[in-house]
Amino acid sequence: MKWLTGFLLLVIAIGAPSLHAQPATFHDPALVAAQNALGSVTLDGVLGESEWNNAQTLLFGKGASLWQMPGELTATGEVDVKASYDYWFDGVNYGTFHLPNTDSSLAKVKFLRRGTNLYVGIQSDDKSICKFDWEGDGMFVKVKKSDGTDVEYKLYYQNLNDTIRYEEQLASSGAGAGSLAPGSTVNDTTQVDNGYTAELMIDLAALGYAPDVSEVQLTLAVFDPDGYQHPMNSYDTTAGSYYKSWWGSEWGGAYRTLELTPELTVFDDPDTLLARVVTGAVALDGVLSEPEWATAPVLLYGNGAFLKRQGEEKTVTGAADIKASYDYLFDGVNYGTFHLPNTDSSLAKVKFLHR
Repeated sequence: MKWLTGFLLLVIAIGAPSLHAQPATFHDPALVAAQNALGSVTLDGVLGESEWNNAQTLLFGKGASLWQMPGELTATGEVDVKASYDYWFDGVNYGTFHLPNTDSSLAKVKFLRRGTNLYVGIQSDDKSICKFDWEGDGMFVKVKKSDGTDVEYKLYYQNLNDTIRYEEQLASSGAGAGSLAPGSTVNDTTQVDNGYTAELMIDLAALGYAPDVSEVQLTLAVFDPDGYQHPMNSYDTTAGSYYKSWWGSEWGGAYRTLELTPELTVFDDPDTLLARVVTGAVALDGVLSEPEWATAPVLLYGNGAFLKRQGEEKTVTGAADIKASYDYLFDGVNYGTFHLPNTDSSLAKVKFLHR
């Protein structure tokens, strides 16, 4: 009996690890949402708009599945381009070299939409920002036009004064910007970089889409070369390594769906509003107890009022956060600019009656 008990305990101990779920290497979502930006988006590569914080995240990079946080998804596939390759020089094969990628860079890609502008943001903690051939650190994107054909966009760091390079296949259909983190230098292998952010804008109207476009098809690859300096060495050099991962496909052919969150109207600003007639007496007591108040048209006032409207309720003309940013002056001395954004979610409903 003692032997049997020990046997059962041994089975339980061995079986226990299988109860822990392992992260999926590739989620490969068929659809990802592009968050609606309520205000304007500044194309500066910084990703400073608050909507970026809440946008759905796709993870790219070696071992991305090990770093995912709740709600984040990994992409479709990956390849270590220089893990194993033959080294040729002057017609001589010097053997097969193995240079596995050891950089654990994680790139977070998110999407926003503002009208017919689609924004693709990337935030990377890359430790070696450089370029391999033309494929510099950054992204390669193919988007289907409304007629089903596709166009491509490239946004990647190169070797010219730490700048980022934007390329488009269709003229005047987009733009791009990048921002290096402090301490990052492009094509410098003598130090460890602190990553970068970059922002691609694609004008969907230029691709034939109407303002109410609800989804587009695209494929996106993130390039991550490491250990290169300018001028570039040839492909078969023994220096450096190169890793890439993608959502959809590496160079196009397989596409995924980007769902564009419908835009919200912040200010309805109606030209007219009905003042409902009262059939009986109105008691001026501040209680609003007359039955006509319940069916009178509603104007909404307050921070974020448009997010809470019901039925036929309308938001007004404008708003101002008076103390969001202001200079503090006292006795003629400017003590600096203070930032106190309004966090009150108060909602005021205004109605009209006439008697």
